Amino acid sequence: MTSGKRYVFPLVLILIILMGCVVTGPLFYSADNLSIDAVESMFDVDSAVNELKYFDACITKMNILPVTNWSEIRKEGVVGISALIDKQGNLEAALVMQSVHPILDEIAMQTVRQASFRSPECTINIDTSYVMQLMIPYYEDDFDLSELSTLYDYAYDEEMYDVAPEPVVGWEDAPLKVEYTGYSSMTRVEGDIKITFCIDSKGHPGQFYVSKGFGYGAEDQAIKSIRKTKWKPATKDGKPVPCIVSIPFGFYYWY
Repeated sequence: MTSGKRYVFPLVLILIILMGCVVTGPLFYSADNLSIDAVESMFDVDSAVNELKYFDACITKMNILPVTNWSEIRKEGVVGISALIDKQGNLEAALVMQSVHPILDEIAMQTVRQASFRSPECTINIDTSYVMQLMIPYYEDDFDLSELSTLYDYAYDEEMYDVAPEPVVGWEDAPLKVEYTGYSSMTRVEGDIKITFCIDSKGHPGQFYVSKGFGYGAEDQAIKSIRKTKWKPATKDGKPVPCIVSIPFGFYYWY
């Protein structure tokens, strides 16, 4: 074996390792084709925008795009995106602040780009841009998707069930007030969140939506608590039926 051929395999191996160590930058969107540095400056804590962490009143339409290749991703979690909405209610810029996986980040960004928002004067009575923290959950679950059409057919004031669903096993390990752990404890951020989700007729939770949140891993922690709980499904006329549930969680520091 010549000396040249002797070093081919080690060099190829090193190249593969280096390629695997490449760190991609944060995913962002700009309506004006701004640079990533310019977009990041828009979300600086000192920027002159009004930050709205509780965003239900600001969104007119947002359909979370589905994930079709879970086998390739093998990771779950909540993607956090900061979105800057202009005076007309248009998406001016968006930046992934809490990454889960490149594919999930991209799907979440497309979800935000296709959403519709209200102008600031319709939400907070000001004539300027505002920032929203959008928390978009992605979890593979056993929820029976065929029952979604049943849930969507309910009228606004129609009762979904006679007997509400209830946790059977595991909820005692998922208190509504949860202490922070890890890096989030250093940020001193606290508050309430609300998770809206479906429970199918077999008691499987799924189709999660963060209807109120603030990031730092709080939503992921709450959803994991819901998922590890065994649920007794709701019933109507004595038969198990799917339903939609909203549960509040409080994240506070205990001194």
